[in-house]
Amino acid sequence: CIFPQSPSGSWDENSEAAKDVIAELDEVSRLYSVDADRVSLTGLSTGGYGTYAIGAKWKDRFAALVPMGSSASDYKDIATLKGMPVRAFHNGGDPFAGVWNDTGMVDKLKSEGDDAQVTVYGAIGHDCWETAYADGSLFKWLLQQRRQGATASVVAPRQTSSIVPAAGAGAGGA
Repeated sequence: CIFPQSPSGSWDENSEAAKDVIAELDEVSRLYSVDADRVSLTGLSTGGYGTYAIGAKWKDRFAALVPMGSSASDYKDIATLKGMPVRAFHNGGDPFAGVWNDTGMVDKLKSEGDDAQVTVYGAIGHDCWETAYADGSLFKWLLQQRRQGATASVVAPRQTSSIVPAAGAGAGGA
């Protein structure tokens, strides 16, 4: 797992934070054995919006997207996201980010024939991710996802260094 932070809160697909996500993914893939066909992107709040935006710009890098409590919705990426597995989560009583950010994106994706899904919890508050991550079915679903065009294959483990980069090292943090 990589957990980059955006000091400015900007997760636009052309932001420095977005570029840091891809740079950190490249660095982790270089240092460790990563099944490139099973990399998924998830983000919380402004990172939920970034999940859609980054996932659309670098669609060929991800097997699935899991936006949570998205702080914005930008329908310009609907055509690009076509065919990308999406499972979105939001609290119905979120006072900081409207539930329509995720329900609207999923509805638009569904109108394009996609099998996108959104789960809206009845909770009050912005934190929907603890509930979503605690539910084992999300991780079971993620493990079933593969990059478009990928076929199941066995990836031989690669020798990795016993040196682990310090937290916060590299672009965007680790």
